[in-house]
Amino acid sequence: MQKTIPVIFNNETEKDFTFEVPGNCPHCGEIMSPEFLGGRTLVSWSSELITEGYSFDIAILLQCTMKDCESYYALEYSCEPIYRQHLNNLVYTTHGPVPYKYSPKLEISISENITTLSPRFLNIYKQALIADSKELDEIAGMGLRKAIEILITDYLLAYTPDGTDEATLKNPKTPLGEKIKHLPSKKLRDLAKAITYLGNDETHYTRQHPDYSIESLKVFIKSLISDIENQLNYQEALKIINSPSK
Repeated sequence: MQKTIPVIFNNETEKDFTFEVPGNCPHCGEIMSPEFLGGRTLVSWSSELITEGYSFDIAILLQCTMKDCESYYALEYSCEPIYRQHLNNLVYTTHGPVPYKYSPKLEISISENITTLSPRFLNIYKQALIADSKELDEIAGMGLRKAIEILITDYLLAYTPDGTDEATLKNPKTPLGEKIKHLPSKKLRDLAKAITYLGNDETHYTRQHPDYSIESLKVFIKSLISDIENQLNYQEALKIINSPSK
């Protein structure tokens, strides 16, 4: 729908602009005609708009008119000059609204060693934490469970121990429990088992460990990542010790 509303410039000049406004609320999704609460821009209405003819942005504030919602939201538009001689007949066209994605940046501390070892793990891990931050609690845990399977598999592929091989590790029929048996330390194996148990709880109808939540799962995963990082550093140290120059 098209709406013409007054926009206040930085020098408090007020001018009418016409906007193409979506007919649904971004909060509740219902079709409605929003209440327009005004528009603002940070530029000043001045002769520079004629001499420069530059584009600028406008933000408008709206409110959903559905009684069960009535949430506020903002839309941003880009304005371009299409005719100009002097301020009284300066004409602009608006484009938009500008698409927004409200995704707060997650601070995820993962070492370069882990990122290099398993970039796919990092990608899945980030997606799972984003789901968790958005309170998508029914899918976040499954993502964390998958991320750890990828990390363990990539670690074993990089440092394949006796008793297994690449084909077995990449075989989708090989259960994670079998892979865990090949991790190089009891601590790693125990952490990985606990993560698997809690991760499985996130995928099954009934939880077998109801006293533990996704927060417990995240804590155990951080410990496992740290221990794998230590193991990677240890492998680098072995390269130095076992190098021919020594």
